[in-house]
Amino acid sequence: MRIVKGFVALLPVLTLAAIILVPAISGAQNFGSVSLNTGFLPDPQMLSGTSGGGMSGSAMGPDCRGWVTPQPDHHMFLNTYFNWLRVFVRSSGDTTLIVQGPMGTRCNDDRFGLNPAVEGAWSPGQYMIWVGSYASGQMYPYQIGFTEIMSVQ
Repeated sequence: MRIVKGFVALLPVLTLAAIILVPAISGAQNFGSVSLNTGFLPDPQMLSGTSGGGMSGSAMGPDCRGWVTPQPDHHMFLNTYFNWLRVFVRSSGDTTLIVQGPMGTRCNDDRFGLNPAVEGAWSPGQYMIWVGSYASGQMYPYQIGFTEIMSVQ
């Protein structure tokens, strides 16, 4: 009986915790998501968005640059292990890239000219992606790509 009463007493607290956690779990994002398996087609997969935000990228990691929004721009769901995958941005402005997931945080600025990219081996899981603007107050339209083809950038 005590256990039931204790659970009933905790029910409002648990409900509040669930309400607070649902946005993080459900994964609100600014512009869209991609779900990938090795050998996906078409390659590259492309999404679009607008870079920039009011939060410094350095809050995500000491090597991260640019200005981003608090919530991610995209989610990437990797259903299989990737020996090699590139996530890259194409934009006419100076953009930055931050990817957080099961393998930690990867950041880049200016991999291909003013366009960032991160690449390498990737574990399965959910990744959050931010596309930032290098300068505060700037916003640029962009395309973000996902490829297993090394010549694509």
